[in-house]
Amino acid sequence: MCGQRGVRDTPPSLQPPVLGPRARPGAPPCPAYTPAVDIPDELINLERIAEQERARVAGLAGEEYDAQWKACREASAAVQAAITAHAAESGASRSDVEQAVKRAARRIEQDPTE
Repeated sequence: MCGQRGVRDTPPSLQPPVLGPRARPGAPPCPAYTPAVDIPDELINLERIAEQERARVAGLAGEEYDAQWKACREASAAVQAAITAHAAESGASRSDVEQAVKRAARRIEQDPTE
């Protein structure tokens, strides 16, 4: 490169930092990363059921594993279909709806008051 150093040639300690949506402590999240999607309780409940079915697969073997894995797949298919339908109805992107559902389901599971 004829005497000029590019970013690839710069040692990592001298490269500019890569800043994410919450790079600064206390900074508000970037709107692109927190879509405002209204999530019905039905979708949250379906996601929680699917997660519970997934958790039950652990430690199983043989026919019990096969039966539980089938229940897990059915629960996952149900929540995915509901997410797709809700996205189509609301006009929101499917991935935004899915992210919001997963976030809401995790928040409810981690909230000790409920």
